[in-house]
Amino acid sequence: MEDKDYLDYLSLPASLYEKIESDVADLLLQLNIHSYPVDPEEIALALGYELIPFSMMPKEAKKMLFFKDVDAINHYNPEKKTFVIYYRPDGLKERFRFTIGHEIGHIRMGHKGESELARRIADYYSAYLLAPTPWIGNSGCEDFKDVATEFYLSEPCAAR
Repeated sequence: MEDKDYLDYLSLPASLYEKIESDVADLLLQLNIHSYPVDPEEIALALGYELIPFSMMPKEAKKMLFFKDVDAINHYNPEKKTFVIYYRPDGLKERFRFTIGHEIGHIRMGHKGESELARRIADYYSAYLLAPTPWIGNSGCEDFKDVATEFYLSEPCAAR
């Protein structure tokens, strides 16, 4: 997702915001995470997910990505009984953090395929995971630039 796209989103239904925020709160409590910046890599590993760079993907899986411009994908590995997140390791660290959170969102929300709605849900999931609204409110941040710095986010994500 391009950073400029964050500001162009349509809203999600209120029930989806509530579901996402509840799941993130449960997850943070389950993993005993009470401070920021949140480390999505640590969360993925704590959930038992595998993180594998695109360069280490099986050859057949790489073929799926040939015509796609994606930063990460996930799939369930039935042999290992866990989810695998394949990711592009280059680029900005803030974007990488968001991308891993996004894939965690897809998995936690039970998405089985790609759609605009699934993408928007996973984007909100990642943003809320990395910077929960109550934490922002208690952080002393005065604007989105402060939020970006304090929570280690890109400015477009923090502005959203």
